[in-house]
Amino acid sequence: MPKKLFPNRMFLSIFIIVVCLVFDQATKTIAHENLPRFHKISFINDTIRLQYAENAGAAFSIGANLPEAWRWAIFGLGQGIFLLLLAYYLIKNRHQMAVQFYGFVFILGGGLGNFLDRLYRDGVVVDFLNVGFGTIRTAIFNVADMAITLGLALLIWSMIQQSREEKKEDLDAIDDELPAKLQSEDPNPL
Repeated sequence: MPKKLFPNRMFLSIFIIVVCLVFDQATKTIAHENLPRFHKISFINDTIRLQYAENAGAAFSIGANLPEAWRWAIFGLGQGIFLLLLAYYLIKNRHQMAVQFYGFVFILGGGLGNFLDRLYRDGVVVDFLNVGFGTIRTAIFNVADMAITLGLALLIWSMIQQSREEKKEDLDAIDDELPAKLQSEDPNPL
């Protein structure tokens, strides 16, 4: 790989993370200061809702009812350690496939956005978006959650692509072996 790859990837990674953090924190601040509590603002026939919520737990409020010390240990300290390990992994594995690399970068950017909330908003994450049709709706989420979801989608897509490439390589190997086997067999088996 070219030596220039690492600085370019790191520059773009830092840019992505900063953009995720700026948009995430700006939209959360706007939601915190302007959205009414316990009230929904609907758009496009209730497809999109702005709805302020503070989440003390993980996705879907998992763990929100744990004692505060446990929540801080899991969602504060645990998330901080995870994000440090993810950053270390990205630096050490900078030559992996671009789709995988940037998938992890988006997860890191979104994770940092929610981590900052936990640090500066008394252990809660501000959520304010909800999308759906009728009774089929998403959980309430934020820009950081969108970055994490995009990162996961990129990782899944890269796994599918890698699986397809491996299957193609296996088929190509079989195609290469088959003519050699056919030529070595006796044309008159009797």
